[in-house]
Amino acid sequence: MNYQARPKTSFSSQARQTTYIPPSPSADDITSCILDWRLEQLDASTSTVEQYAARLFRFETWCITHGHIARPASAETICEYLKSRSLEVQSDTLKSDVRAIRTGHACCNLNDPTQHPMIRNLAGYKVENHSDQSEPKPSTAQIIKLPQSRQVLNTQYKSSGLSLLEIDDLSENFRNHALSANTIKAYTERLNDFAAFCHQHGLSPLPASVDTIVRFLTDYGITRKPSTLSQAKAAIRYVHKRKDVFPLPTDAKAVQEVIDGHARQVGTAPNQKDPLSAEDVTRMSAKMDEEGGAHALRDKSMLLLAFSGAFRRSEITRRVDHDDMPKIYLAIEDIKFTRHGANIMLRKSKTDQESEGQEVFVTYSANPKTCAVLTLQEWIEFLKSKGITSGPLFRGMRHTGDRAKGDAKIKPNAMAPESYVARLKLWCKLVGIDPARIGGHSLRSGHVTTAGTNGASPFSIAKQGRWKSMDTVLRYFRTINAHKDNSSSQLWK
Repeated sequence: MNYQARPKTSFSSQARQTTYIPPSPSADDITSCILDWRLEQLDASTSTVEQYAARLFRFETWCITHGHIARPASAETICEYLKSRSLEVQSDTLKSDVRAIRTGHACCNLNDPTQHPMIRNLAGYKVENHSDQSEPKPSTAQIIKLPQSRQVLNTQYKSSGLSLLEIDDLSENFRNHALSANTIKAYTERLNDFAAFCHQHGLSPLPASVDTIVRFLTDYGITRKPSTLSQAKAAIRYVHKRKDVFPLPTDAKAVQEVIDGHARQVGTAPNQKDPLSAEDVTRMSAKMDEEGGAHALRDKSMLLLAFSGAFRRSEITRRVDHDDMPKIYLAIEDIKFTRHGANIMLRKSKTDQESEGQEVFVTYSANPKTCAVLTLQEWIEFLKSKGITSGPLFRGMRHTGDRAKGDAKIKPNAMAPESYVARLKLWCKLVGIDPARIGGHSLRSGHVTTAGTNGASPFSIAKQGRWKSMDTVLRYFRTINAHKDNSSSQLWK
């Protein structure tokens, strides 16, 4: 095991203090820890046992680094460990650490050292006051009236079969997944910047004062856009709310005035990439037909589907999600063909974070050379010829053998979003379109502008693109119809 510690600046009230961060355990470390602490005898799920092992690994590593004994651990050792952990994690995580240490000692037939009042206090448990034990507290049965008591006793609760320890760990896991992976990543970046600013100026990041937040946002906004500044405020608000810091300092009037004033001076106009028109997509399709091979067929199917269905980049490729969540991607099984076109099931998307599922229908095109449905059928048949009948629809590939014959090494994983954008820019460059002006949203926005120009209603476009708000669609419509019903055309008659 690697027991080397690494210092890290903590996002806490002690901004200038560095705390011990143990290395993340590998799969081998977890397996070894399960055997060492005899966790395999637990009547619990595999994930729960592995969570206990990971927490015990961190505790054991800390003890070795600081010269303490982990088995059996003294109350003083656990208190010191919890104090060091409290600078980096929340009370719920500390409670999970205590449960893991208690479970590990029980599996090794050692006395439970976690019942010490100081340990329970540091972990955030309510410590009962036993100073007055003259009169015992009435039981629940004495408080509830007799008819209600009978009703409670006769109620058959359908339990999940999990222990309270497993339920507590699952509850913590649910809370950690309250935000999307992209939001957590963005918040982490903003909070790291905030912690660095506080460290540089000797200020407290948590809890932060109104003046601290105002100063940070002022300095932060000098080289950043209003959207980034608003995101930084949201991240600071979120971490204070999770830590039960009330009233929230981000709700102060001075903080919002900095946000509003910065937006007025810098401006909030988005720097959007150019949309791709039907003519652009036709030119790229012709170039792909000319190129031939597996790569061209995959890219043609992928880009035509994105344009026709107004798909987001994350809906076509591999979706970024939490590390322990199932991988989300568009699969072969999600495609159903009918005599009218193709029915595509999106299992999760930006506007469907709870995975209720959204169906998107794409009709046949009048021109077979640019028909997304026919090209998609051709691509799926090609995958079948390679023995692939399930799994990711659009995959990573590399050239092998004769490219014109479709020789290629098809990878098992779904294509990354970055690869999707790179392939789109490549084909744009080959047909004379400036790739610097094109982004992953260009086909989706091109669907709006092209369909709107050809007479599609804003409501049908919003339905196809799964927009929950009409503002985005109407903004495109104002742009493409700017020359129509314009009063400047009536000035020189």
